[in-house]
Amino acid sequence: MKHILAVLALAVGLCSYAQEEAPTVVFDQIMLTPQPEKVVDFHKAVAEHNKQFHAEAPMQVAVYQVMTGPNTGKYIWNLGPCTWEQMDGRPMDAAHDNHWDNNVTPTITTESSATYWKYHPEYSSMNSDFSLNMLGITFWDLKRGMGNFEKVTGIIEKFVKLYRETWPEDQFAIYSNLMGSTGEGRDMAIVGFLDNYGDLAIEHPDLPEKYNAMYGEGSFETDMNLWLEIVQAESNEMWRFMPDLSSRPAAVEITKN
Repeated sequence: MKHILAVLALAVGLCSYAQEEAPTVVFDQIMLTPQPEKVVDFHKAVAEHNKQFHAEAPMQVAVYQVMTGPNTGKYIWNLGPCTWEQMDGRPMDAAHDNHWDNNVTPTITTESSATYWKYHPEYSSMNSDFSLNMLGITFWDLKRGMGNFEKVTGIIEKFVKLYRETWPEDQFAIYSNLMGSTGEGRDMAIVGFLDNYGDLAIEHPDLPEKYNAMYGEGSFETDMNLWLEIVQAESNEMWRFMPDLSSRPAAVEITKN
């Protein structure tokens, strides 16, 4: 995957609108767990629901299957991107709710979670159109404290500038969890977009050198030490895009998504 994931993950373990002034862009995300004996029925019900009630942007839905970690086998139902004002226009009528209750709910367990993620174009590096296939995601658990979010995003801004100028082909997006909890460990996330598994082998061993050249000798070590003080834990997952269950196309146009 794109090497920034490995670098910022190492520090702990050691789409989109045009990037001018823009309204807040959010995603409505639900993690669903199908009953093991009803996975086929789950696929059919979710696909039918999305195509019937979420066919048009910005209410389209992407569905992903979690491929790694303790959530392996669960599914992500991801509506958006849209603004809060557009969210008010989401389907909420009886036909929509009855279809979900009568068709999707019987195929899933009670184990689920939901939240809203805010997209941060100012901290992301999204330069060209692409097609959804696999996502490599690192979730960050930030230590509570005044100014910690600003300290973390300050470091991210430095990486973004470096990547935009040095490796613009490495695309990633930054999100913050608007409805998270202190015990969940998912305050922020960085998402890398993978064409194939071979992307995981991409590395930039000269990154610390280039970082120091851009920001001053010793700045890489200093910033990574600060990162370690604030980001107290992380978790990693890979998701696979499920086009047959989704109503949004795989193609992502950067200026529109």
